[in-house]
Amino acid sequence: MGCRPRETSWVLVATLLTGLTLVGCGEESEQTETEKNRPETNRPTSPEEGVVEHPVEERIPYANRDIISITKDRSFEALPDPPRSLQVLHVFLQNPGAVDTTRLGFYVKESENVEVASLGERRLIILDGHPGNRLFEYDSQSEILTQIAAPGNGPGELKFSMGLMRDGHSVYVARQDRRIDRFTCTPEPCEYEATTRVPVNTMSVARASDGLAILAQPSNRKGGASMDELDGAVHLVSADGAVWNAFGALYHTEHFMVMANYARGGTLTYSPEFQEYLFSSEKLPYIWRYDEGGDVRSVYKVGAFRPLQMQYFPNEGRLHKEFGKDYSTLRVVGPVAGRFVVPVVRHYTSNGEGVRTERLNYYAIDLNTDKTYFLGEDTFSGEVVERTVVVTDEHQVLIENGAVALIESM
Repeated sequence: MGCRPRETSWVLVATLLTGLTLVGCGEESEQTETEKNRPETNRPTSPEEGVVEHPVEERIPYANRDIISITKDRSFEALPDPPRSLQVLHVFLQNPGAVDTTRLGFYVKESENVEVASLGERRLIILDGHPGNRLFEYDSQSEILTQIAAPGNGPGELKFSMGLMRDGHSVYVARQDRRIDRFTCTPEPCEYEATTRVPVNTMSVARASDGLAILAQPSNRKGGASMDELDGAVHLVSADGAVWNAFGALYHTEHFMVMANYARGGTLTYSPEFQEYLFSSEKLPYIWRYDEGGDVRSVYKVGAFRPLQMQYFPNEGRLHKEFGKDYSTLRVVGPVAGRFVVPVVRHYTSNGEGVRTERLNYYAIDLNTDKTYFLGEDTFSGEVVERTVVVTDEHQVLIENGAVALIESM
């Protein structure tokens, strides 16, 4: 009997890479470490007939690799020499009333779309992401809040803003309409400087050794990138927006609508200390860690995670999401103190009558040891209907019922 490959497994993906020679059963091909670790994103798949339930485990990159589990087994108390930001977060999760906060005087549209960046101990940048599309700077010394970008289509105005990143004296805003806005922060407050157009929709932006790194989302719009042109989830772009490298696999499907959903809301983080990237999908429990050359280094998986169930109807081109059932989302914040990233898992629970409640679990990954720690859980009720904390090395920001506050002390 001849060899029959498993069409939906990632195990044999590397054999489809360009330039390799096909081999028979039991034989091995000569592959570099990069080729062994990097699946081809756009490999053919078998046709899907009828209604398809997603996610499908075999379509998740490296789901069959040795996984580092993110669980509650190792507590915050086991973390040696935790940085102050994680200490503050842990104290808040144990007892929200144990910290002092200062409201900054504005509200955001959706707390899960807020990102922050610190410019030293005094200056804080806050992105009220889409649909808010506003950028603020807060000076903790003068207690002055300045809106440095408003919603709109003009230069210095924001639309479809998805991610925030600081690099030196500049901050960058990733936009879903294939733009990255740069604000210079040498003056106080920061000022709009320029917009870079890129060939793909951007979900998140991070540093790169030469230019920027963006987490890409496929586009089916005229002039946008097709799935055949998308060589990886992470695109490294030069100052003029040209892509000079791409790596990292997305959830694999030939259907744009499904792939776009797993890319949308994802986060990309760069660790200068380790010169590595971490990226994740909002709708999957996995975090993929890559070096600058595009080799996967580690794969983490949140243990207590219920992916949002989706049904795709190929004949109708329609996607149905089961929001009425329990599900989870994932967001990754950091790096903190150079060596930590903070996965934030938001669990939605439905009572079956259209009412959802939330609880958030916060973890820490030590990139130096690959150990994971449980920082605590935030549950809220009564007058508090939603809440989240976003941390940097210098600041801890609390968003409660849309109101933005700075955690001052503990």
